[in-house]
Amino acid sequence: MTRNVTEKCLDFLKTFEVYKSKPYNDGYGGMTVGYGHLIKPGEVFTSLSKDEALSLLAKDVGIAERGVLKYTNVPLEDCEFDALVSFTFNAGVGAYQRSRIRMAVNRNDDNEVLRLFPISFITSAGKKSRGLVRRRLGERDMYKGE
Repeated sequence: MTRNVTEKCLDFLKTFEVYKSKPYNDGYGGMTVGYGHLIKPGEVFTSLSKDEALSLLAKDVGIAERGVLKYTNVPLEDCEFDALVSFTFNAGVGAYQRSRIRMAVNRNDDNEVLRLFPISFITSAGKKSRGLVRRRLGERDMYKGE
């Protein structure tokens, strides 16, 4: 089964993953380009057009979409799927698989999901990141359909 996020989710991602045409250090120990594409070993980018960056974003979001579908055992509303894909895009499929958020989703415990968003995967290099907290709050609101 395939499923895609809504335009609202893509717009949300683009507010946090600002377009950069040239590779840059993401501050978390990796090199990134486009809309938050983590450059993998063997990939080489010198410059990326906005269209190329959008294509790469769609590919990266697809990985997160498939991860959410694989590890979620309950039906999801579009807003819930969008929020979980955004979280997974940022934290990684493995992080989603291991997360208490996923466990709460699969128990249909929406109150716990909403409680967990603002406190899950919000540190970078051992320090609480205001940007990640803001992102998780946005994902929580998205999950609620706001």
